[in-house]
Amino acid sequence: MNAFLVLAVVVAGLVLGALLWKFLATAAVIAAVQWAVTTQAEHPAALALAYAVPALAVAYLITRRRAPRLPRSLRTAHAYRGGLR
Repeated sequence: MNAFLVLAVVVAGLVLGALLWKFLATAAVIAAVQWAVTTQAEHPAALALAYAVPALAVAYLITRRRAPRLPRSLRTAHAYRGGLR
């Protein structure tokens, strides 16, 4: 493989990791907790909680996010009435 291509992939991975570090850290913690509960607990309720709580949190965050706002140029009254009069 070309050394430049390998360097470009490594740099892109580092940039992506730097931008998404909170997401990656949260995913790692959730995965570790789920793995620990799955390997140690035998009670079905513990397994259900280990998988349901993160899923419910993600569902809440997805459904409660704010709708994107229109740019200021499109928020004028004429933009909502179908054009200039």
